[in-house]
Amino acid sequence: HNGDWGNVSDPTPLSTGQWYHVAVTYDASSQQLTLYKNGVMVAQNTEPAYTAGNEVRIGAYNAASNNGNCIIDEVKIWNYALPAEGIKATMNNALCLPSTGLVAYYTFNNGVAYGDNEGTTVITDSSGNGNNATAYNFTMWSDTSNFVPGAPVNMTCATANVLNFDGVNDYANSPTFTGATDNITFEARVNWLGSTAANEMLIVNGTSGNRGYAVFIDNSNSDQLSVLLGGVTVMQSS
Repeated sequence: HNGDWGNVSDPTPLSTGQWYHVAVTYDASSQQLTLYKNGVMVAQNTEPAYTAGNEVRIGAYNAASNNGNCIIDEVKIWNYALPAEGIKATMNNALCLPSTGLVAYYTFNNGVAYGDNEGTTVITDSSGNGNNATAYNFTMWSDTSNFVPGAPVNMTCATANVLNFDGVNDYANSPTFTGATDNITFEARVNWLGSTAANEMLIVNGTSGNRGYAVFIDNSNSDQLSVLLGGVTVMQSS
């Protein structure tokens, strides 16, 4: 951030074929950047605020680089830092809408699991704010690189699919958000499918320079879950 990156990382490597709930919060007043895994805080650091408000990428860093080899579901972006209790309260449930402070909500339920979804490029924002994302490079017809059955969450308010990212060039791009603030929370369900040659991006907000956030699997550091702020790793999971 401003030419330097901050980082928080989970020191415990992820296991393949297992669902995780990942959440990152930032509180601008305290400058606290916090990483949660399965509802438990695993790392925290103090970092200066980031305010550029760029588009969000899911499953890649820039256009199809550092791609995630994983299945992602229930991506939620909030305009405030959720407390630990708030993360735990909803991490195993689809959100009932509308929900105050929700900027974008990608459930990936607009396709047919393992179906012929060719031509489907819109990833619907279920928050009601119109921040639909665009899917790039997915085949949308096979059992990978397509919509597949969803994560194990309570679907009282919705039916469930997820999106399978091939780890090669699949990713989704959102528009630039208008409802974001200095305070922010990123959440997602992630099922990691194994290492690729580079760090695997899960959710990125920012430009190709040293400005923004990046939640990623650090392949160069024992496949730890990590968070970049502005360009420097400030948290790793434990």
